Amino acid sequence: MESLETILKYKNKENDFTQEEKDALAAKKNYNYIQLISNITKKDILLGIEDLLKDLKQNNIKIALGSASKNGHMILKQLEIEDYFDYIVNPDKVKIANLLRIFL
Repeated sequence: MESLETILKYKNKENDFTQEEKDALAAKKNYNYIQLISNITKKDILLGIEDLLKDLKQNNIKIALGSASKNGHMILKQLEIEDYFDYIVNPDKVKIANLLRIFL
């Protein structure tokens, strides 16, 4: 919803829609986004990232993903790198203090 609000504000249309219409637009935006990310594969990983993740894992360094997207887990799965991550967090759900306690 926050990204939709940002887009509407950028276009000076933040007051042009009811909450119900905004909810529908956000759902459509998320659907389109999921369609796009469902097509990513392991070949889309940036060069060197998987080697870095392997090295971190081999050295027992915990890895967490904090994502503004609720689709972080899906993206990691599509890229076939979800097993490198010890924790995946949606920042709307977990306070940073809780996350730090897990890793410290």
